[in-house]
Amino acid sequence: MQRKEVIFTSTILILITYTATLFLVMQVFPAGQTTLALSSSGSVQTTEGLRAYSNLACTTPQTSIAWGELEKGGSTSVTIYVKNVGDSPQTLSLVASDWTPTTAADYMTVDWNYDNQPINPNGVVEITLTLSVDADSQGITSFSVNLLIVGSA
Repeated sequence: MQRKEVIFTSTILILITYTATLFLVMQVFPAGQTTLALSSSGSVQTTEGLRAYSNLACTTPQTSIAWGELEKGGSTSVTIYVKNVGDSPQTLSLVASDWTPTTAADYMTVDWNYDNQPINPNGVVEITLTLSVDADSQGITSFSVNLLIVGSA
């Protein structure tokens, strides 16, 4: 009888240890957490008098952005350079449009660090664009969005 109690107790301890370990693993790696390799297509466009570049020397036009891999609840940033090629100072605004799928706009945002200071003619400003993905995003494995940088005098 004593041997059965030892086997039973040992089995219970093993099951408790297994359950506790599984619980801890689920806390560290929740089932809903996934790394998404979001494929991004779309464009970076500017209104007349502005140009977007990928380098400070303004020799390589910035026409698209590869955001890379993102996790739900995460964000990633890309630096671009906007040059005023017009004749008057320009203040910028950012418009994100034409999200595909359209539900991507419910779970993703594009923001920037532009401080609303006018850019003088031939002036260049460094801007960091940040894409953020909501922790509750669902069903999106690739997306596209068009970014329009608008200048106003």
